[in-house]
Amino acid sequence: GAQWDVTPAPVPTLHSSFELRFTLPPRTDALLSWEFDKGALQLSWYPPDAHRGFELPPPHIAVQVPGNTSWPHPVQYYAPPMLIAFPTPDFSMPFNVITLSATIVALLMGSFFNVLIREKFN
Repeated sequence: GAQWDVTPAPVPTLHSSFELRFTLPPRTDALLSWEFDKGALQLSWYPPDAHRGFELPPPHIAVQVPGNTSWPHPVQYYAPPMLIAFPTPDFSMPFNVITLSATIVALLMGSFFNVLIREKFN
């Protein structure tokens, strides 16, 4: 039977790990797949350059050939790391809101001040 172990990340910005141990008979294929839910990150969990994406560490596969006495250590395989681009929030939105609000307040105050001054001096 297969044995598996999942180690969740201690904080959401770090990676979790998934470990699966199983035995395959000779000349067989294995397909590993799992379902997952997409989740949104909190704003503080994004790295400083969120538009670059998130790096996943390379997967590591260790193959132990049973009965191989000439090389008792498992053969190690590493795949290249992966860069995942997540949709990033619009970090400029607070600036846009402040700019628009300040512009509206300035226009209203300018119009109000203009009405007060014109009545007094006309």
